[in-house]
Amino acid sequence: MIFWREPSRRSTQGARYAGISGRLRTKAGEGFAAARSGPYLRRGVLRLGRVSRVALVVALAAAVALPTTALAKGKVSFQGTIPAGKSSSVTFTVHKAASFRVLLRVPTQGRAKLFLTGNTAPSGGPLIDTKTFACEGAAGSFYCKAAYEPLPKGTYRWRIRWTGKKPAHVELTVRW
Repeated sequence: MIFWREPSRRSTQGARYAGISGRLRTKAGEGFAAARSGPYLRRGVLRLGRVSRVALVVALAAAVALPTTALAKGKVSFQGTIPAGKSSSVTFTVHKAASFRVLLRVPTQGRAKLFLTGNTAPSGGPLIDTKTFACEGAAGSFYCKAAYEPLPKGTYRWRIRWTGKKPAHVELTVRW
């Protein structure tokens, strides 16, 4: 059976820095130092409980502080084979202003152009042209990444035109 004996001031002055709170004595009288026993153990548990509660409150506050638009993100992916000299498109509607991030993967043997059309889409030429755009090439594929300023809500159509001699497997990912 173990009995707790309150430590004397002299015996614990140096031991407090080492994390030793006192001495435990068994009925037989053998004494040994107990690391983190007694009330210090309980305070440590309470301290951990406080830390976890504080972390929970901070996490909840961060979740509430995020704007709802940050949580309402969208993603559209397209994978397909486009015949030589043809095009393919993806159409979708956004209900709030959106900044688009685009990843286009096409073969290096040929030329691809990515167009954005819609009532509120910017006019002009292609947004990405693998001949003039700074695409990264690896293992026979071009990876073209681009980001665009916020566009108003509306329906947008992303069209990929392939002008290679052979059909091409293309991948388009649009995030907002």
